[in-house]
Amino acid sequence: MATIQTEPDSPDNLLYIQIDGYRGYKQDILTLKLSKLENKFLICTECHGIAREAVLCEGKTICTLCTAGKPHEPNDDVRESVNELNVICPLNYRSCEWKGELRHVDQHLLQCDHLLILCNQECSTMLTQYDLTEHITNSCPMRNIPCEFCEDICLAKNMNDHLIECPAYILDCPQGCMERVRRDNMNEHTEIHCEMKKEPCPYYEFGCKTNSLTKRDVQTHQQEYVVSHQQCLYQK
Repeated sequence: MATIQTEPDSPDNLLYIQIDGYRGYKQDILTLKLSKLENKFLICTECHGIAREAVLCEGKTICTLCTAGKPHEPNDDVRESVNELNVICPLNYRSCEWKGELRHVDQHLLQCDHLLILCNQECSTMLTQYDLTEHITNSCPMRNIPCEFCEDICLAKNMNDHLIECPAYILDCPQGCMERVRRDNMNEHTEIHCEMKKEPCPYYEFGCKTNSLTKRDVQTHQQEYVVSHQQCLYQK
């Protein structure tokens, strides 16, 4: 099962052997396996990585960091040979196609689109530089976005909470009239304008027994009960 990476990529971790600090270059970044001769002269005898900032120490070629304080002197020939080695990006497994001389790999990693980083909006999402722009624009929970109803700006992660209270949010009328109304206009709609508001017959106080009519049914009711309503008036 693949492990899920929870920390940003470190260029040092990708390039260098880690033994009490970062030592020689990892050999798996080479485009070609070293020849026996190259292996003899370019590999550090201490960390077994490609000699980084190669020096001569006690007759051996080793990394500067592998000297452990022992007397040493720069090995310029080895350094130049190491710098000229052809390498791939350590993130080749993420489809980075960069290739070049080892002397340039550090600089490449500083701008490699496939380097795993933390979103710079502080949302704690791990993603590649390649995906960062799309993430910040479309999916980062910490991006600022306008409410589509009132145009107030808020964090994307808070938008659902905002919509619960947004005065301009469009709601279905709870009385079933099929109208869709702004939240801040809903009380006026349900009390005054809604055709499905229940109210008593205009003749209720005169004796009509119907006390729950929708506004759209009042006219029909009055037409059907003309005689009954007249009798109510006469009885009063």
